Amino acid sequence: QLETISPVVEVCRERDLLLLVHSNEPVGHVYPGKAKAGLRFYYELAKICKGMPLILAHWGGGLFFYNTLKKEAPEVLKDVYYDTAASPFLYKNSIYSLAIQLAGADRILFGSDFPLISPERYFREIESAGIGRENVEKIKGENARRLLGNSV
Repeated sequence: QLETISPVVEVCRERDLLLLVHSNEPVGHVYPGKAKAGLRFYYELAKICKGMPLILAHWGGGLFFYNTLKKEAPEVLKDVYYDTAASPFLYKNSIYSLAIQLAGADRILFGSDFPLISPERYFREIESAGIGRENVEKIKGENARRLLGNSV
């Protein structure tokens, strides 16, 4: 599968673009749109995307947990960002504080899966996660603004 996406990575690198990939957790129930690629694929993708921003939707399927488990992971995953899409369906509210602890608040981006779930529902969840106003604002848009520039 990496052979298929490698040309896309190279185009993104040449044009100074970021890459957003649909990812999800490898365990739990099957649902429409659940990607078949596993954490190994996303980890290897992070290696070939080194030096360019890679956004993994749906918290990257929990890939950020490897920041504490594998010695090499912090270096491999340093350019990876995680979006919050589908959080209310898939994860406990503690996902926000855990992700901040393991990946850093600067690498979490608001993602909504709109129109599936309204942004307001996410905002309520994020604001009740006990992560502090500064981290809430980073997730709700400051991180995206920093990553994408003033076009957001």
